[in-house]
Amino acid sequence: MNNKLKAVLLSILWCVIILLFPVASGVIATVFHFEKIATIILQGSFMPLSLVVPAVFLLLKKWSFKDIGFGKITKEGLRNVLYFIPTILLFVPCAIKGFEVESTMYFFAVFYLYLFVGIAEEVYFRGIIPYYLGKAFDIKWVIIISSLIFGLGHSVTVLTDGDILMMVLTVVNALIFGSMAIEMYFLCGSIVPGMIIHFLFDFETKFILMNGDDLLIAEIIRGAIMALIAVWFAIRLHKKKRA
Repeated sequence: MNNKLKAVLLSILWCVIILLFPVASGVIATVFHFEKIATIILQGSFMPLSLVVPAVFLLLKKWSFKDIGFGKITKEGLRNVLYFIPTILLFVPCAIKGFEVESTMYFFAVFYLYLFVGIAEEVYFRGIIPYYLGKAFDIKWVIIISSLIFGLGHSVTVLTDGDILMMVLTVVNALIFGSMAIEMYFLCGSIVPGMIIHFLFDFETKFILMNGDDLLIAEIIRGAIMALIAVWFAIRLHKKKRA
C-alpha cells in the first residue's frame, strides 16, 4: 500500500476511534434517560477512557510521549508561545452579551467534560494523527489533512443538532480551529498550549447568553478571527522553516 494512503487511512481510523467514545456515551444517556448534568458527567467520563487506547501504545513502547505531542518546549518554542496571545480575541464575540451559570453542579460538570475533551482531542488530532501523517507528508500537508479530518469528524454534531446551518458552521470552524491548533503545535513543539485554548474555547460556549441569529453572527466572526490567526501562524511557520 502506498505510504501516503496508509498514513491517511490510519489517521481516519484514529479519528473514528475517538468518535466512538462520545457517540457511545450519547447512546447510553439516551437509552437510560439520563438528566442533563448526569449526561454531561457521563460524556466527561468517556473522554479520559478514550486515552486508554494511546496509553496502551505508550506502555507497549510503540510510541514515546514526544510522538503524541508532548515534546519538550525549547527556548525558541517558548518564545513562539508569545505568538499565541492573539487567540484571546477568540473569546470576545460570544462573550459580548455576558454569561450565566445555571448551577454550581452544572459549572463543574461542564468543566470536567471539556477539560478532558480538550486533552483527548489534542492527543488524537494534534498528536497521534500528525505522527502518522508526518511519516508520509511535509508539514504543509500534515496541517491540511489533519485539519480536514478534525473538521469532518465534527460532522457527527448532525446527530444531536437539527440545525443544518449551525452544523455546517461548526464543521467549518472546527476545520479552521484544527489548522490553528496544529500550527501552534509545530510552532512550540507541544500540544499543551493547544489543550488550554481548546478547553477554554469549548467551555466558554456553555455559559454564554447568546442564541439564535446573534449566536450565528458571533460564530461567523469567531471563525473569521480564527482564520486570520491561522494565517498569521502559517506565516510564522514559513519564516521558521526558511530560517
